[in-house]
Amino acid sequence: MTISRFHYQLSTMKWGDHFQVASGMRQAQTKNHIPYRVTSFRNGDDLVFFPDSQEYFFFYSGMATPDRCVVEEHYEYPVTQLPYYKKPAA
Repeated sequence: MTISRFHYQLSTMKWGDHFQVASGMRQAQTKNHIPYRVTSFRNGDDLVFFPDSQEYFFFYSGMATPDRCVVEEHYEYPVTQLPYYKKPAA
């Protein structure tokens, strides 16, 4: 599975022929005041990140028990400058 994060809190998730998107990130904390961030994908899956420990957990939609994620690598996508589109005059 590949999770990609982009500016403006856009995230994508790809595995095999499947592709999902998420917009935004919720910040919360556990009962013990440990902060975490949740990225909710459109299909109901949630990626949970604990910044203090740098750990990720993945909750498949409808499942109460998460899978622990392992970050295998980080890389940056090349920036593509898209042309500005101006609507032609009527």
